[in-house]
Amino acid sequence: MGCWGLGLFEGDMDRDVIDDVTSATNMTKILKPKVEALEARLKAQDEIDKSAKKGNDQDRNENPDEDKNAEKVVKSDDDLDLYFAVHLNNPKFPALVREHLDAGALAKLVKKYYPLSRRSKRWTEDQYPLVLIAACAMQLGCILPPGFRNDLKSNYQRLELMDDAEVQIRVACDEYIDGKPYNLGSVDLLETANLRFAGVNGRLEPAQPELEAVPAEEKYDPAKADASVEPRIIPYHFWFPPGTCENCGATEGPDGTDLKRCGDCHKALFCCSGCLKWGYDAHAGDCDQDKAKERFENARTASKAAGRGDGDF
Repeated sequence: MGCWGLGLFEGDMDRDVIDDVTSATNMTKILKPKVEALEARLKAQDEIDKSAKKGNDQDRNENPDEDKNAEKVVKSDDDLDLYFAVHLNNPKFPALVREHLDAGALAKLVKKYYPLSRRSKRWTEDQYPLVLIAACAMQLGCILPPGFRNDLKSNYQRLELMDDAEVQIRVACDEYIDGKPYNLGSVDLLETANLRFAGVNGRLEPAQPELEAVPAEEKYDPAKADASVEPRIIPYHFWFPPGTCENCGATEGPDGTDLKRCGDCHKALFCCSGCLKWGYDAHAGDCDQDKAKERFENARTASKAAGRGDGDF
């Protein structure tokens, strides 16, 4: 397929490299039991949803064994499914992968690809995997190893990245906050095709909603919450308890202030404007659709005016 864009992971080469890095981590073997447990929760959750949709909640309550069976560990011999569940780039269970990386796996992985000579911090093309590892780690909200960000910032221009990828790394090095999943803005092949169909060449960056304070009478009260209810599992997304930032799970802003909410839907909570921006793709489906469509159309119009629209495939 080659490249469909000039950003990170917008071509086969980046994907092949990160595939090799993922395979070398041995995460499929290490995390398999935890993946199976999460798959079991997901299966039970889906069955409850289907039952509720059919109006059979009463029948399920009368047959508790059915619920118990649904929560048994799901064992799968499908190595490919397991591989993508813990893939470094867009894993099915990102929280699980981040937990593993933050427990020391990321530091070991970074060390593996550093220059062999300890005297030299100058990167060559052999260190290209480090750029992709950094990108994946930031997308997951990992805690970057000490000095890694500075070394990345000092060396990425030596590696002849594509134009958009270079901008992505430069901006990410300045903006990224440990623990807060970061959106690089890369688009996959399907998204690229959809944008081309809409008359847009390249990526589109609609304006984000504003954050607004939550009125005192509408603030989340943890005392009224049911602690026995687990957060819903959403494949390929992080999931956090109610009353926390939808992007990172924080209970307050970086400066200790109260969480704010999306100014469009007046529901979703975020700890800062960065988390609203980086987590908006995941939130957009639950936000005000009319306003989201308006933002898209405004961005498309601006893109065409800048000469990035109506291009050929």
